[in-house]
Parts: sequence; structure tokens; C-alpha cells
Amino acid sequence: MRNIHYLIILIFISCKTTDKAIKKNDTNTLFVLFEESKETIKRTHITSNKEKKDKGFLYSYSFSDDISLNFSLDHSAYFSFDDMFNNTNRSKVLKINKKFLKNNFIITSDYIKKLGDKATFKMFYESKTIFLIDKSEIKNNTIILREVKPIFTTEE
Repeated sequence: MRNIHYLIILIFISCKTTDKAIKKNDTNTLFVLFEESKETIKRTHITSNKEKKDKGFLYSYSFSDDISLNFSLDHSAYFSFDDMFNNTNRSKVLKINKKFLKNNFIITSDYIKKLGDKATFKMFYESKTIFLIDKSEIKNNTIILREVKPIFTTEE
């Protein structure tokens, strides 16, 4: 009987540590929903090297009620010129089923406004990967995730 108690305690402890590891990994990846509105703008940009041209997007957020919260999320084929010229480390573009995101928290413009500038910038800074979901690109049950990097603007 004593062995069964030890086994139950051991299983309980291992489940708790696994749960903590999953939660920690969740903070490393963010999912941001982009919807065009008066506060957001989507722009297209082209980068090219000797071999080909790549289309990228700049997703800008501009909140009139909190000017310190203005920032952009950049999706480029490469995030550095070295990677572009060496043709390595392309940014990720993934097509996934909607069901994948059911258990993930998706950051919206309203959530960003509620958090404020310092907490939002800290969240972006501390995350290892940020994926953007462009609501206009959602078709049927397929979502396109684009890896993005934040760009923060400052007032002079």
C-alpha cells in the first residue's frame, strides 16, 4: 500500500513539472492577430538580392489615445542582410489548421491597448518567436502564420 502512495505522489510531481515546462514554452512564442482598422496599417515591401525578389509586409499599430504605444511588426524573408546574402535562416511562414490555435492565447489590438506600452514592449522583447495572423488571409480552416520581428518607434 505504501508503494502505491509513493507512485501516486511521483506521478503528481512529474505532471506538475511538465505543466510548468509547457507554460514556460508558451511564453516563448506569441501569436498576434492583425485586423485592418483605423489604428492599423499593412504595407508591402520588396527585398531583393542577386537571385530573387522577396515580398514582405510591415504591420503598423498606431494608437491615437496612447502615442507611446506605436510600433510595427515586420515580416521579411530574412531578418538580417547577412542571412539574405547567404540565403540562410529564412523567416517562417506556416499554413496551419484553425484548430491548432484553440489552446493558444492570441494577442489582439484590444489586449495591447489594455496592457499599455511598457508591458507590451516587454512581452515582445522577452518572446523568442512572434507569429502574426493576418485576419484577411484566413481562408476556410487554414491560417497563415508569419514570423515577425517588432520595430519600436520613439518620439523626439
